[in-house]
Amino acid sequence: FWQTLLPEQKLQMDAVHTFTGEIAALGTLTHIRFNIFPDGGVSRLRLWGKVQAR
Repeated sequence: FWQTLLPEQKLQMDAVHTFTGEIAALGTLTHIRFNIFPDGGVSRLRLWGKVQAR
């Protein structure tokens, strides 16, 4: 079961997308599942965060 970190978004190609206010407060995350519909391929995905000791 994967919790939703970011709701579905309408995206555009060749654009920088930033999401700060839409991200759910789920606490510490170790893995991210990335779904794209329809699957047109993704060249880059960058996630920024802070490392925390367990």
